Amino acid sequence: MVTPDIGGVVSILLLFPIIFFSSRIAGAWPIDRTRKQQIRTSVVLGVCVLLMAIFPLLGPIAFLVVLFYGLFCGIQIMRRSNGGKRWLLGGFVIAFTFFAIADYWASFGWGGHHIASNEASAVGTLRRLSSAEEKFSDPTRSRSVKDVRYGTIEDLHKNQLIADNLEESKPFRGYVFRAIVDPERKHFLFYASPLHLSPSESAPEWTHILPGCALYYNAWRRDETHGTGVRTFAVDETGDIRYTILPIARPVTREEIARWERL
Repeated sequence: MVTPDIGGVVSILLLFPIIFFSSRIAGAWPIDRTRKQQIRTSVVLGVCVLLMAIFPLLGPIAFLVVLFYGLFCGIQIMRRSNGGKRWLLGGFVIAFTFFAIADYWASFGWGGHHIASNEASAVGTLRRLSSAEEKFSDPTRSRSVKDVRYGTIEDLHKNQLIADNLEESKPFRGYVFRAIVDPERKHFLFYASPLHLSPSESAPEWTHILPGCALYYNAWRRDETHGTGVRTFAVDETGDIRYTILPIARPVTREEIARWERL
């Protein structure tokens, strides 16, 4: 089950005391409600927060209720208060409502979707490199099959077989691509490594309970904390895509890649 970072839930919980104190500071006179209505509102909000914290996949309606409540309270502070501070405090409540909701949703791992997208792109690029090598080494261009020769990434560039912005050992859509071509050009191997492999644990654990931590780590610093990918991929003249989840911080060999799992 998908569970959010606790910091996203803390942001939602903070919304209620912020609404309470902003209303009191602004001097917003409350809406007339019976005791039963007040209890009903508290129960509904409590259930919504519980759903968002424990059963997030079942809580889209709870999400909308909390969003509506925060916006409604911000508008009421502006309407039912006197003085210029009502605009400041009402606007603050509305802004914090959007912030809390964004922080909550960020805690579901925008980094995870980002990683999956980068990995899919890396696999697609390796397939295109393999296809480009087939065209480059087409036996019909040589006198015999024995004359088949594979090329480097630079050779493929010169023959306009790959994207111009794909260069060896330079970042490309979250990955770095490298080539291994034997001196006789009879074999080739391309492999793609993520740009960052530092784990999310590199951030102190206590920071993950702070409001805004999900936005900070999953949006602004996702490459540093999650990495641009988890797996390293490779392809050779067989066309098989292989991968490993082990960090690769050095050049690899053909023998090593042969032990990786097939995709």
